[in-house]
Amino acid sequence: MLPRVAILIPSKNDEMFIGTTLLSLFREAACYRDAGGSVTICAVNDGSTDRTPAVMAGMRGLSPVEFTFIDRAENKGVTYSLDEAFTAVGPGAEVVLRCDADARFIRSGWLQTMVSFLMSDERVGAVAPLMVFPDGTVDSHGVDYLPLGRTLVLHNREYFAQPIAPIAEVDAVLGAYCLMRTSDWQIDTGYYLWREDEDQCLVLRQKGKKCFSIGLIEVVHYNRMRRARVSERVSVADWQRQNAPAVDRRKQFDDGARLIARAVLPEPVRELVRRVVRPRPAAPPAPSPSARIWAESSARFASRWGFPNPEPWVYTPPEKRKWSDEDRRALAASAAGRLLGPRYQADGGREGQEIIGRYLATHPGGLLGPQVTAV
Repeated sequence: MLPRVAILIPSKNDEMFIGTTLLSLFREAACYRDAGGSVTICAVNDGSTDRTPAVMAGMRGLSPVEFTFIDRAENKGVTYSLDEAFTAVGPGAEVVLRCDADARFIRSGWLQTMVSFLMSDERVGAVAPLMVFPDGTVDSHGVDYLPLGRTLVLHNREYFAQPIAPIAEVDAVLGAYCLMRTSDWQIDTGYYLWREDEDQCLVLRQKGKKCFSIGLIEVVHYNRMRRARVSERVSVADWQRQNAPAVDRRKQFDDGARLIARAVLPEPVRELVRRVVRPRPAAPPAPSPSARIWAESSARFASRWGFPNPEPWVYTPPEKRKWSDEDRRALAASAAGRLLGPRYQADGGREGQEIIGRYLATHPGGLLGPQVTAV
């Protein structure tokens, strides 16, 4: 008998994706039910201003399993919505899966595989699939912090050229499709969005649990399609760096002009000149809402786990994403570093490899269920 699964899916302004994502979940829920399990789905509208709630409401009649829809006009954030959904459907389940509205799987049979691996060992705390973008490039195969600092495994090909592991132990997994036991569910609603999934994983690690990314299963993440290119975001620091020569030249001109004016111009003329409005560099742009939220979440994550550098690396050039030696030493001495450090020692990954090896030995190929391409 397969354990009962509760699927939580918060959504805000996702009318482009939520319909097909729910259909994909309905199809997988039916496969899991046919294999002997049961599923309940809870979708939460988190204050959408588009047609997302209408699409969600219209999908209720198509669900082959129990489907709960929570429609909330006020936007309170992803963590609040997940906690609300868990309160509604989580207690009656043994396993909980949190989902993003803008991601869906390529093949069916993935839920049974993820549940099977999660339940194969008590030390398995969180499981997530390999995440790819629509063009096939890798989004994430988990998150590692040491020794490079926070980086998505295989996120940047120039850093990670190794083949994708069928199953890999990682420090944390992203929350787009993260599976864990109901008894392990704990989410900090102090986060509005982002980093709360990593926080969940570190809490699991405090309990002695491990996190794994399954490269055998791919989920397509469409988040690139709904956000501006990184190159279009200009931070205040970038603006200051780009405009430094112009600002410096302006200051030199002002200083020279002031000296000359004092020497040769009478005071009435100098006063007239002072009243003349001269063009200056434009004011630095205010941080985008996304950059502000990421910075706030990173600061909270840093304060909770002792991370030395909460800089929102996702908005920085790839060549600057590696932390300095000083940052790495500070991280190693932090609460997170003491928690994660043993994994990076000579035999630190032995337990994780034993769990993976035992599972693959008893599940040839690693995948369960009907392997058909999901439309």
